[in-house]
Amino acid sequence: MIPKIERISVALALCGAAAMALFVGLRGVGAEAWLAAVLVLAAGGAGAFALVRRLPADLDGLARTHRWWCAAWLLVALIALGQTARMSAFMLDAGEKQHSLFPDDAWYVAHSCLTAYSESARFATEGEPNLYRSELYLDRKLGAFNVDGYHYPPPFLLLPLAVKALAGDDYPHLRMCWFALSALTLLFAMATVAASLEPEARRRAIAAAPAIWISVPVQMGFQM
Repeated sequence: MIPKIERISVALALCGAAAMALFVGLRGVGAEAWLAAVLVLAAGGAGAFALVRRLPADLDGLARTHRWWCAAWLLVALIALGQTARMSAFMLDAGEKQHSLFPDDAWYVAHSCLTAYSESARFATEGEPNLYRSELYLDRKLGAFNVDGYHYPPPFLLLPLAVKALAGDDYPHLRMCWFALSALTLLFAMATVAASLEPEARRRAIAAAPAIWISVPVQMGFQM
């Protein structure tokens, strides 16, 4: 069966968001922009081609039977892709403050919870006996970001240490990789949940996905 516009739209929306996150991640591990773009275009195209054939055929025809709902979904999906592009630009360059979620709020622009993970991971590898000493973090900056205090269990450092193995000790690169990991993980989780549901619930999950993606809690999590 030839895929219809509904499945093509869902596949392009998902793969488009994934491609932007992947591009940021590849830049984070040091790939040149041209190479990252080529890899992303190849992966995104192949992913969309495969996904459009794996999506359930019961999506076909919804644009005819639920025209206005589908138009609304498409609008929100386009907004979601635009917001992903904005957030990706801010991840690639912290100086692009106009692309942050709340560009007029100096605290949000300069706050990054990841600074706490990054610095605590560094302290741990240097043999610091107490990662929770406030003086380790007070009145310090990593690039454009204020260093946040570490308030979490030590095992939480295993993941940033693993990401540091790819990104190195350069905080902007770590931030890029962390964003890519967060965004791609959420996309995978949403797709996996939707795939596990019965047809009607699956359609509702797909319908809600772009709105969940652009919600303030999700976007704030990506940014900080």
